[in-house]
Amino acid sequence: MSTRYSVGERIMWQQLPGTDTVMCVEFTQPTMNARVRKPTMRVCEECERAERWDEDLEAWQLVREDGERLTGNPHCIHEWDINGAFNPMTGTINGA
Repeated sequence: MSTRYSVGERIMWQQLPGTDTVMCVEFTQPTMNARVRKPTMRVCEECERAERWDEDLEAWQLVREDGERLTGNPHCIHEWDINGAFNPMTGTINGA
């Protein structure tokens, strides 16, 4: 059985064992320009605590406004402004 893969041409052909039959398949790969992004800021809808994502620490950090930390209510359970409006996908797939 002989098999040939050509990534640049995206073609694969394979001769079936014991025959003169050759299978040839051309592969197409979708153009992927889409990117996944994550939120970088969040605000509690109840107490207005504000946090930003710190890439270096890989953790949420309190936002400072005029030198003051926006801590909100320390006893609040924090209802973050997650309502489905944030779209983590940017760009397109296959030009769509």
